[in-house]
Amino acid sequence: MVTVSSSSQEPGIRLFSDLAGSSVKFQVHFDIEVNYLFEGSARYFFGRTDWNLPERRLVAFWGTTPHRLIDVSPNARLATLRIPLVDYLKWESPKPLFEGIFEGGVIIEPVELTAPQRMDRWLLEYAAEDPNLRLAALLEMQAAMLRSQVAIPARKTSNTNSEAEPVMLMCKHINANLRESLTSSDVADVAGLHPNYAMRLFKRLTGMTIQEYVVHSRMANAQRLLLRSKESVEDIGDKAGFQCASQYYATFKKVTGYTPLQFRKTHLA
Repeated sequence: MVTVSSSSQEPGIRLFSDLAGSSVKFQVHFDIEVNYLFEGSARYFFGRTDWNLPERRLVAFWGTTPHRLIDVSPNARLATLRIPLVDYLKWESPKPLFEGIFEGGVIIEPVELTAPQRMDRWLLEYAAEDPNLRLAALLEMQAAMLRSQVAIPARKTSNTNSEAEPVMLMCKHINANLRESLTSSDVADVAGLHPNYAMRLFKRLTGMTIQEYVVHSRMANAQRLLLRSKESVEDIGDKAGFQCASQYYATFKKVTGYTPLQFRKTHLA
C-alpha cells in the first residue's frame, strides 16, 4: 500500500495509538510532515537512511522522499500532521533551517521541549474550524522548530527495502535536475533500470508515475520561488523547470486554482 497526496490547504492529522499496520506503507507527498512520538519506539526509513524516531520531540521533513515506519514497538503512540507547503513557505525562518529541509534534512528538536500536553493541544487547534486557533498552533510549532536544528540522519545497517533504493535514486535525480527534460527513460538510466520496469516500480512505491512526480516537484519549486524570491513570474517558470510558458501557466492553474501571479499576491498579502 502507498499513501499519496499533493499539497492541500486542508490540515491532515493522524493520531495512532496502534501502529501495527503502519510499517508496511510507503508515503510520498509534497507537504511538510511533522511527527511526534508520545511513547514507545519506532524507526523511520527515509531517504536511503533509517533512524530512530526520538520520543517526545518534534521531527519534521519534506515528504517528497518515499518514507515509512519500521520496527514499531507494540506500545508506540505517534501523532503525524502535515503542514501544507504554502503555509511553511510563508514562515520567517533562518536560511539554513529553511533550506535544509528542502535538501533532504530533518528538523529535530535537540531536547524534549514540546511536552505531550502541548502537542495534544496543538493537534486539537490545528484541526479546529476556527482559523485563529489553527494559526496559533502553526505559530507555536514554528517557534518550536526555530529552537531546533537540521540534521542529516546517518545511515545505519538495517533491513532496508532493496526495491526502494532505485526509487530513492530516481527521486533525488529528479529534484536535482528539474531544469532538464527528465524523460522517464533518462530517469530510469540513473537507477540502471529498464524504463518499463522503472516506471512500474516507481508507481508501485510512490503511487504516482515518474512524470507526475516530475510535475509535482516543479510545482513545489515554483511555489517556493514565488513566495521566497523577488524574481519575475516568467523567470521562475524557467527556473522551476517548465519547458515553456504555456505549460507552466496551465499546470500551475490546474494544480493550485491560481495563476502564478495570483498565487504570489494572494499568499503574500
